[in-house]
Parts: sequence; structure tokens; C-alpha cells
Amino acid sequence: MQSYEICWAFLLDYDKNSKQLNIEFSDQFMIENHLQQNQMTFHNDEICTFLHRYDCRKLGYFCETDIKDTFDTLMRFTIKKSKYPLRTVALCKLNDHGMSCIHFEEAKLVRLRKLKRQEKTQKSSKMIDIANSSDLSTDSQSFFSKIDQYLAKIIERNQEVV
Repeated sequence: MQSYEICWAFLLDYDKNSKQLNIEFSDQFMIENHLQQNQMTFHNDEICTFLHRYDCRKLGYFCETDIKDTFDTLMRFTIKKSKYPLRTVALCKLNDHGMSCIHFEEAKLVRLRKLKRQEKTQKSSKMIDIANSSDLSTDSQSFFSKIDQYLAKIIERNQEVV
């Protein structure tokens, strides 16, 4: 059985009452993107300078729904000066104050999907290894304990170009 290795990029915590967005970057993501600080906090209007305007709307929308399970969504961020925003796949869970998400860079998930296709296998039991999972706090580790299985489902999912 082939094992695929991936690293989480950052954690997002959104408080719907205070309209505050907290971001905590992984060590590896900070090194790869030459970031100076490991945490950022945004309030109200500042959120949409960092998060794509459509994804700002998603925050409010998801917090108003009654989704019980973990769900995934695509989000775009302006983390550094670049022509294109950073695209991430967010695995999110609603909580009493809003929602919490763990983000993986979409480009890295696409590479894993290509590797799977090259192997020409139909097995859905591929192992996903989150290389920097030890960087997660104890609360986050228990909260996202089945994240590797969810990532395997995302990679196995048939993608249609719209």
C-alpha cells in the first residue's frame, strides 16, 4: 500500500460573534513562503483584504448552516504579493463560536491526485500521512483526528472541470 505525504498549511478559526478571523501557520508553510509571523488576526473589514471576497461570504454562510460533520471547501487567500491568490482546500467543522478549518494547499493535493492516477490503481485505501501533524495542538489533533481519511476521499473524488 502506497503512502502519500502532505503537510497542512495553516489553521483558521472564525468567530462569528466578534467577526474575528485567527490564522495559525505551520512551521513548514512559514519557511516555504518566507513569512515572519506564525499567527495573524483580522477583524471585520480586514478579513476581506486577506480572504477572497467570495470566501468572506462563505464564512457567514457556513456559520448559518447546521452542518454536523466535517466538510470541505475551496478558499483563496492573499498571503504574499503574487499575481494569483493562494488556493487551499479547507476541511472545516462548525463549533459553538463559528467554525474551525485546517487548510492544505490545493496544488499539493492535485500532485497527489496525479500520482494516484499514474499508479493506475482503483484502491481507495491509500494512506495519507500528514507529515507535520505533530505541529498541531492537542485540541486540534483530537478535533481533526480523521483528517487523513477525509483527505483520501478528496483525492479519490472524480474532479470535473466546469
